[in-house]
Amino acid sequence: MDVSTSSPGGVLRRGFLSKLRRTAPRSGTDTGGIAGPGAQPRPDGFTLIELMIVVAVLGILLTGVVPAVHRTLASNRLAAHVNHLVGDLALTRSEAITRGVDTVLCKSNDGDHCVRHGGWEQGWIVFADRNGNRLHDVPERVVHVQGALSRGDTLRYAAFGSRHYVVFFPTGFTRTNGTFTFCDPNEPAMARAVVLSKVGRPRLARTRADGSALACPP
Repeated sequence: MDVSTSSPGGVLRRGFLSKLRRTAPRSGTDTGGIAGPGAQPRPDGFTLIELMIVVAVLGILLTGVVPAVHRTLASNRLAAHVNHLVGDLALTRSEAITRGVDTVLCKSNDGDHCVRHGGWEQGWIVFADRNGNRLHDVPERVVHVQGALSRGDTLRYAAFGSRHYVVFFPTGFTRTNGTFTFCDPNEPAMARAVVLSKVGRPRLARTRADGSALACPP
């Protein structure tokens, strides 16, 4: 008698081997994530449809995000320009009152001479105008120099008097009312203005006195 097949242990071993043969994976079939000898691996990368979807989504995002970022940067940049000018107007007025002499803020492209051409985006200087000619001469001390604005931004000054300078008297008053207008040519709706009164006080504005939009140079 064959003990291996007739004994209880032999029966159990034979049944286990039979079950193992029935459940063993065939060549090329799914083995739960482990490829068999004949399985074809899935290629890496994107399909054409997946790539087209990604490109479409990126296009939608860029269409909305890029203009918003540009407007934010333009707004922040113009706000910084406004703050610099308001601070320099206050400095010019303070110097005139403190030193008891006419003090001028004029546009300048070299940090030394007043110019009568071009816009205020070239920059400006503040100086004590002791001889009253509204030009910076060698003996007169330059109190402050402001360099040119960011490339492309513009600054214009409109007044009943000269458009090239602002003079403050020892009383703290100016000669006339005037308006400085800052513009980004690519974002004209973001224009900002600094309105200077005859008493020497500046105020900020986003529109003209009649509520219309500020005018930017072409």
